[in-house]
Amino acid sequence: MKQSNWIYTIFLLSTLLSSSAFANDADTAIKASNLSFEYAINSGDANALTGLYTPDAVLLPPTDETLAKPAAIRQFWEEALKDGIRNVKLANFDTRIEGDTAYQALIWSAETSNADGSTKYIGGNMVNIFSRQLDGSWKPRMQSWN
Repeated sequence: MKQSNWIYTIFLLSTLLSSSAFANDADTAIKASNLSFEYAINSGDANALTGLYTPDAVLLPPTDETLAKPAAIRQFWEEALKDGIRNVKLANFDTRIEGDTAYQALIWSAETSNADGSTKYIGGNMVNIFSRQLDGSWKPRMQSWN
């Protein structure tokens, strides 16, 4: 094989391996973000929840609201926590990474209380759009669920 073919082959392999490593690192960071989300809700910490999002994040909850400021996002989660949402679990369905943006589809489940105090089980679908931050972390920039 000619030297130029070897150089091309080595370049191609290193590009593929580094792309794969980047995707694996991003996937791991996004999974860690989901665990942080679960932990913050399940420990009742609205401030920690708010800190998980980018400063320009938009939340589209099933309440038909569009929440586009950190204060509004914090208030939403404070009310949800006060209403008793607990035992939130996220199950990743699909994550697609394109450059500094990742698209994630999830199935979520949680518990809340009925008016009589009995447990009500809720759940549905969730979509997150993550942005890679300057420090290499990934944060949700847009989130919607039903």
